[in-house]
Amino acid sequence: MVEFLVRQALRFRLPFVAVILALTTVSAIYFSVNFGNSDNSLPVWFEPDDPDYVAYQDYLREFGNDRFILLGFEVPEVFSPPVLRFVQELTEELKKVPDVEKVTGITNVEYIDGTADEIRIHPFIESVPGDEASLLLLREKALGERDFVGNLISADTKILSLVAKINTGHTIEESSRLKKRIDDLVARVNREGYPFYLAGSPITDEAFDRLVIRDQQMFIISIITLVVVLLVVFFRSAVVAVVPTAVQVSVLMWVLALYYLVGYRMNVVGGMMVPILIAVCIADSVHLVLEYYHSRAGGLHRDKALIHAAKNLWRPCLYTAMTTLAGFVSFQSSSIRPINALGTLTAVGVALAFLLTIFFIPVVLSYLPEPKKKVVEHLEGGLVRRLLEAVTSLLLKRHRFVAFVFIMFAAMALIGMTKLKVETNFLEYFPPWEKVRGDLEFFNRKLSGVGSYEVVLTAQDPSWEIARDPQVLKEVDRFGLSILNNQFTREVQSHVDTIKKINQAFHEGGEEFYRVPDTREEVAQLLLLAQSGGETEIDQYKSQDDKKIHLTVRTEWGSSERMNAYLSTMRGEAENRFKPFGIQVLLTGYGPLWIRLDHDILASQISSFIIAFAVVSIMMMMFLKSWKIGLLSMVPNVLPIVYTMGIMGFAGIHLNVSTVMIAAITVGITVDDTIHYLVRFGDAIRREGDYGLAIRRANRTVGTAILFTSCILMGGFSVMCLGSFIPSIYFGAMTALTLFLAILCEIFLTPILLLWFKPFKS
Repeated sequence: MVEFLVRQALRFRLPFVAVILALTTVSAIYFSVNFGNSDNSLPVWFEPDDPDYVAYQDYLREFGNDRFILLGFEVPEVFSPPVLRFVQELTEELKKVPDVEKVTGITNVEYIDGTADEIRIHPFIESVPGDEASLLLLREKALGERDFVGNLISADTKILSLVAKINTGHTIEESSRLKKRIDDLVARVNREGYPFYLAGSPITDEAFDRLVIRDQQMFIISIITLVVVLLVVFFRSAVVAVVPTAVQVSVLMWVLALYYLVGYRMNVVGGMMVPILIAVCIADSVHLVLEYYHSRAGGLHRDKALIHAAKNLWRPCLYTAMTTLAGFVSFQSSSIRPINALGTLTAVGVALAFLLTIFFIPVVLSYLPEPKKKVVEHLEGGLVRRLLEAVTSLLLKRHRFVAFVFIMFAAMALIGMTKLKVETNFLEYFPPWEKVRGDLEFFNRKLSGVGSYEVVLTAQDPSWEIARDPQVLKEVDRFGLSILNNQFTREVQSHVDTIKKINQAFHEGGEEFYRVPDTREEVAQLLLLAQSGGETEIDQYKSQDDKKIHLTVRTEWGSSERMNAYLSTMRGEAENRFKPFGIQVLLTGYGPLWIRLDHDILASQISSFIIAFAVVSIMMMMFLKSWKIGLLSMVPNVLPIVYTMGIMGFAGIHLNVSTVMIAAITVGITVDDTIHYLVRFGDAIRREGDYGLAIRRANRTVGTAILFTSCILMGGFSVMCLGSFIPSIYFGAMTALTLFLAILCEIFLTPILLLWFKPFKS
C-alpha cells in the first residue's frame, strides 16, 4: 500500500507539491496575521468552573478588583518640598489615567485624628510645608504610622511608593495599554529623574506576553537557521538541506496556524512548541534521506531508490510517530488548558510530520539533482562512519567495562536525585538583566513585597453581622498580629485597623485606646463616626450587609513550595481561630491561584511522564513483538532522564514548571532512535546470524542518522538558552543535555544489552 501511494505521489508530483506549497503559504500568512496574539493572564490557565477560580471571581464581585500597580522611587529625602510636590502631582495625574480606580501615596493617604467631639479624616499632607520644623514633624508622624512604613515610605525615608488600585480586567491588551500610559506619565512628571520601579500583576502579565512573542520570533528564525546550517555541514550539500527543512517549515506553519485558528493564544508553555515541533519533524526525514543515499550507493535507480527508502522506513517511522504521539497525548491528563493545547497540537504535528516524511520527501528528492559522488562517499565512509566503527570495536572488546561505567554514573545520578528540589520561584522566571525582575526584587527587598492574598471570613449564621461584632474583630486583630510575625508577611490590612485608629483619635490619641472597643454599641458608634467623617477605607474590607470581612495580606514573594507551605499555615491558623465562632474561612486572590497553578503543573507533568512511560513501554513490546525486547528498549531511554535529574540535583537546578516537562517530552523523542536501531538490528541479525556482525551492520546503516538527528535536536533545544525566561532556558539546556546522554546510551548501552540478553532469534 505504501509503495503504491509513493508511486502515485511521484507520478502526480507537481500538483502534490503545489498543494503542499499552497497550504504552507496560507498557513504562514494566517500565522503572521495572528503573530503577537498572546495571553499569559490568569483566566487562560483555569477552567471557568474550577472551584478556586470560581471562589476568586465571587470575591471580586463582592469586594472589587484586587489588582494593583506599585510605583516606587528612590529619592534624596521623602519629606522635602520638591519630593512631596512631585508626589502630589504624580498622584493627581495618576487618578486621571483610565482604568485607575484609586491612588494612594504619602500625601493623600487617609489620616485620622480628632477628639471626643470631632473626628477628622483627611489627607496626611494637605499642603506641602516649606519650613524644616514642619517637615520634621510630618516625618515623625509618618514613621509613627504602622501602615505607612514599608508600604508608602521606607524606614529611612529614602524610598517612596504609590499604590494604584485598578479596575481593569486581565487581558494583555488592557495590561499593555495601562503600562504604557503609566510609563508615559512618569516620564513626563519625573523631571528630576528619580530612579523608577514598577510592579504589580498587570506589569508582570505585560512582561510575560511581550517576552513570549519575542522568544517565539527568535526561536523560529534561530532554530530553523541552525538546523539548515547543521544539515549542510552533515550532508555537505546545501541542496539536500532543503529536504528536511521543507517538512520542518510546512509542519511548523500548519500547526502554529491551527493553534491560533482553534482559538488559542500564545503563552509561556505554547512558546515551547516551536523547538518541540522542529524536533519531531527532523528525525525521520534525516533517516529517510540517508536511506535514499544508501540505496543509491547500492546501485538503485533514483525512483526505485526513493520507493525503496519509503518502503523500508515507513514501518519504523510509524512506530516512532506513534510513541512520540503517545508522549504528547499523555499531556491530556493535565487539567491546565495551555498544557492540553501543547500536547494536542504537538501530537497533530507528529502525525503530519510522518505523512510528509513518507510521501512528500520522496517527491522533493525527485526534483533535486543526483547526489554527488563525494557526498555519498562522505556519508558512506566519512568521519562519522569511522567513529561508529571505532565505537563498535570498543563495545565488542570491552563491553563489561563500558557497562560498568554506565552503572557507576547511574548510581551517582541516583544520589544526585536525592538532592533535587521541587521548587518554582516566580521572581526567577525573568533573567537578572530584565528590568521587570529588578523592579520586582526592589519591592520585595525594600518595601511591602509584590505578593498578596485575601482572607475572607463569612458568617455561617445569615443574621450575624460579624463586621460589627467586637469579639470577632478582636480575633481578627490577634490573627493579623500573629501572621505579621511570619517572615513572609509584610503588611495586613483590614477595617479593624481603621476602627482602632478612630477609637484612639476619639480618646484624644491615647496609645492604650489603639484597640477594638469592648461593646457592639461602641463599634457601631465608631463606624458611624468614620462614615460621617468621610472615611472610605472601611467599606473595602467588609460587605455591605456586614456578614463578610476580608483581610488583605501583603507578602514577600518566594519559592512556590515555601509560599504554599506559608499559605497552608495561614489557612490552618485562620480556621483554628474562626471556625469555633461559626465563621467560614477562605484564602483567595491572585497570588494563591498562581501558586496553586505551579503545583498543578508539577503534579500533572509527573503523572504525564508516568502515563507516557507506561504507554510507550507497552507500544514498544507490541511493535517489537516481544515483552523482553520492549523492556530492554526502555533502559537506554529512561537512563538519560535519570542522569539529567541527577546532574540537576548536584547543580542545584530545581524541578520546576518547565524542567518537569523534560521527562514526558524526551521519553517520546529519544525512543525514536531506539526503534530505528532495533528494527535495523532485527534485519541484520536475521541476515548475519551473529550478534557482533549484526551490531556492526546496524551501526553502519542507522548509526549515522541517529548521530545526525540527535545533534540537530540538541542544537534546536539549545537555542532556548537564548530565551527570556529562566525556566525556559533551563528546559532547553537540560533537554539538550538529555538528548546528548541519550546518544551515548543508544550507541553504547543498547548494543551491550543486546549482546548480554540476546533477545532476538538469529
